[in-house]
Amino acid sequence: MIERARKLDHCFCLGLDPHLAMIPAAFRRGDMKPGSTETIEGIEEFLMAVIDRTADKVVSYKPQSAMYERLGSAGIALLERMVAYAHERGTPVLLDAKRGDIAATADAYAEAYLAPDSPNPVDALTVNPYMGIDTIEPYLELGKKHGKGVFVVLRTSNPGAGAFQDLQVGNRTVYGTIADALRPLTEEAIGETGWSSFGVVVGATYPEEAMHIRSLLPRALFLLPGYGYQQGDIARITGALVPGPRKLEGGLISSSRATLFPQAGADGSFDAWKAAFDDQLGRHIGAVAENL
Repeated sequence: MIERARKLDHCFCLGLDPHLAMIPAAFRRGDMKPGSTETIEGIEEFLMAVIDRTADKVVSYKPQSAMYERLGSAGIALLERMVAYAHERGTPVLLDAKRGDIAATADAYAEAYLAPDSPNPVDALTVNPYMGIDTIEPYLELGKKHGKGVFVVLRTSNPGAGAFQDLQVGNRTVYGTIADALRPLTEEAIGETGWSSFGVVVGATYPEEAMHIRSLLPRALFLLPGYGYQQGDIARITGALVPGPRKLEGGLISSSRATLFPQAGADGSFDAWKAAFDDQLGRHIGAVAENL
């Protein structure tokens, strides 16, 4: 993804999250109940239109698995088709699933998304470290073996994140303690780009914490959600990035709802949505590029 970001001169990552209530009128079919055939058809038309308009413009896609699980088995099948279609168009997919469990269950989660024989193979996956470092090792092993990325949830973008993540453990915060444990693992996975394939999730809504984490994990790629809808400050969050061959690099700045669902295109025709979406996408990518 670093090589693709260097080629595009920005680090914008687009969420592919089919919020039922926000699907534009041009793509709504029937009663839009979860799992109905008409609903799935409308959402698929929407997501394919998004991919068609963005595949050569964004660094990666970041579908949130829960948005597809909400649609039942048809939603899971839809996610598989969207991942396959993104890959056909040459764009990497980072699945935001935040998986976390022990032993054989962790193995199964890792194999479900990172193994070459997976029905839904993605390029990177988010995981949760709460149960201990041993529970993320299956993802790291498969990632290194098959050239996949793993992003560990570290300091999140939600308002209540600090209640647990900022608690002091000795002279460290909880997130700092986890970062210390992750550092040797990230360094083992540094590739030809100079960046590790083992990264962390750091909310764009907390730029000071992000800069602190950068000092702890200097070569880890950051997934930075919260730009746009959650009002992460793009000018400040780039402080967690570092100079690269062309621009600042070391992160993926992600936006989902704020980019996918511009208000100007919500209730109109396909052409109205297309114009509003293209404008919103251009402004968001431009804002990221200008601050690198």
